Amino acid sequence: MTTSITLQVGLQTVDDGRGGGVGVGDDDGDDDSTRLQQAPRLHQCSYCPYTTANAGHLKRHSYTHTGEKPFSCPYCPYSCTHETNLQAHIRTHTGEKPYCCTYCPYRATQRATLTAHMRTHYKIQPLLSDQR
Repeated sequence: MTTSITLQVGLQTVDDGRGGGVGVGDDDGDDDSTRLQQAPRLHQCSYCPYTTANAGHLKRHSYTHTGEKPFSCPYCPYSCTHETNLQAHIRTHTGEKPYCCTYCPYRATQRATLTAHMRTHYKIQPLLSDQR
C-alpha cells in the first residue's frame, strides 16, 4: 500500500510530489517485520521557494532575508550569520593560529591560508606536451 504524504510545515503545506510515503514490509504478523518508510520532512522558507530537509539549514537560510546576525564577537562590534565565521574572526583578536605547515614553522589562522601556503612547497611540473 502506497500513500502520498502531504507535509505540514508551519503554516505552509509542502507536497514532495514523489508519491512516497508509507511502505509496509512483509506482513507475516510479526511486529518487527513491519517497517515504515517516510519521505523526508521538507521545510520551506516563508520568503522564497527554498526548501530543505534540514531545519537548521532553513534557519541559517532565513538570515539572508531577515538580516539577522546571531553570532557576535565579544571583543568588537562584528557579528555574522555562521558560527565558523565568528570563530575565524575571533582569531584576529587572540592571535591563535591552529593550522600548521608540515614542511616549515609557518602557522595560519585559517585553513585556506595554510593550503595556499602549502603550494609554495611544491614545484609544479610542466605537462609532457608542454616540454618541446
